[in-house]
Amino acid sequence: MSARISNWLCVTVARDTSPTVPRESVGTVSHDSIQTLPHDTLGLAAKRVREIAVIEEATRTPGAPPWVIGAANLRGSILPLVDLGALLGISAPRGVAAMPSSHAPAIVAIWEGELDGLPSTVGLVVESVSDLLEVPEAEIERAPEFGTDVPAEILLGLARSGDHFALLVDIERALRRSR
Repeated sequence: MSARISNWLCVTVARDTSPTVPRESVGTVSHDSIQTLPHDTLGLAAKRVREIAVIEEATRTPGAPPWVIGAANLRGSILPLVDLGALLGISAPRGVAAMPSSHAPAIVAIWEGELDGLPSTVGLVVESVSDLLEVPEAEIERAPEFGTDVPAEILLGLARSGDHFALLVDIERALRRSR
C-alpha cells in the first residue's frame, strides 16, 4: 500500500522587514544580529489552485477590507484580488501600491474553494510561485504554535523539502477569519 501524497504549490509573499522590537540586547544576542527574511514561503493546496495568471490591470474596490486589492477581468469573469501577505498578517496592506498595472503586473494564484457553502474563486496576489511539493501526508509536520507571523489557526502544517520548508495555509479559514 503506497503512502498518500499531498501536493502543495509553493508561493512567496512579501514580508514587512521593519523592526517592531527596539534594537537592544537581549541576553547575549543583539537584535541587530537577527536576520529577517524578506519573503515567506507558503504552501497552497494544489488541488484548490486552478491556474497561475499574470494580471496587468485591476479596479480598486471602494469600502473593501484592506487586504482586498480590487477586482480584475480574467477572460470575461470578474476576479476579486486579495493581497495574500496582508490577508495572513505577514505584511501591511499595500493598497494602491499592490494594484497590478502594465508597469508592474501581479502574479496571481487563482484559488477555488467554498465560502459560506458557496463556490468561490479568488485571485491571491503573491510575489512568486516557486515549486510544487509532493509530500507524503505522514511527513507533514505539525503547524508551529508560535514563531511565525501567520496565525496558528490558519496553518495546516509544515512541509519540508530538503533544506527548505513551507508553511501550509488554509485559505478558506483565512478568508472566513478575516471577514
